[in-house]
Amino acid sequence: MVGYITFATDVLKAKEMRVEEHIEGVLYAEYPAIKIGRLAVDKKYERKGVGRFLLLIAGGKALKISDEVGCRFITVDSKRESIEFYQKHGFKLVKKHEKQNVPTLYLDIMPIIKEMKPIDTKLDDFSTLQLTIV
Repeated sequence: MVGYITFATDVLKAKEMRVEEHIEGVLYAEYPAIKIGRLAVDKKYERKGVGRFLLLIAGGKALKISDEVGCRFITVDSKRESIEFYQKHGFKLVKKHEKQNVPTLYLDIMPIIKEMKPIDTKLDDFSTLQLTIV
């Protein structure tokens, strides 16, 4: 096994988010989220894009869920040594949790959804396809 990712449902409390990330016009105390329960990569495959690929899977899963029941954020309770990895990919630290051993980070999937555009790609074109997660 090269790596794996697991998911659970979660909520993100509005009062724990950065004010600029509150959803305009929505006065909910909590926002629906999908939580990355575990994300792991075999040591032999670290720093080879596997973790990034697993985050892309998380984005796809969140997108699919948002079409069916509503999901606006991806959350993760990160090990301290992994915080930088998630931040590099656009996750933001919940300030209230930043001093905890396993702090929570979150990613708003709406900007990702807005940037996604349908593409017309033939099967043989996938070797040159580049996926980007901010």
